[in-house]
Amino acid sequence: MTDIKTELDKMLVAASAPQAPAVSANAPIPAPPLGLTRINSKAEFEKALATAPGPIAVLWTQSDCDFCVDDKKALEELAAKCPCNLTALEVNTDSDELNDLAEQWDVDGTPTLLFAKSSKSMTPDDSEEVDPKGLRRRLKCALPKRGRK
Repeated sequence: MTDIKTELDKMLVAASAPQAPAVSANAPIPAPPLGLTRINSKAEFEKALATAPGPIAVLWTQSDCDFCVDDKKALEELAAKCPCNLTALEVNTDSDELNDLAEQWDVDGTPTLLFAKSSKSMTPDDSEEVDPKGLRRRLKCALPKRGRK
């Protein structure tokens, strides 16, 4: 009798515990966090491209690149302020895996900033190389002009 009561008590406790909401297969993909996302592997890169809801900017960098620091800061600021769901990624090519990925994307040096209007057009052949100022113009989103009020 106590075994049955113990089992019933366990079932009641389990039934009253909070359950995680069910996720629909058709649920929208959540937007990426604002700002710059650092990519640490080829798999992360591919996933970020596949789930990007809007325009994508990929900054290819190296640790010993002084110019990369300026471009990274400019892209971080732009991504944090951009209202158009910009997915901003930083790929540091110091590792062999990410250096090989850079070669697949025809990145000859750092910093290199690639832009595409959507994940469908973010391919080595269809993306375009821009500088941070050029990216700002290409986004055509409602960003306030710098230095003007």
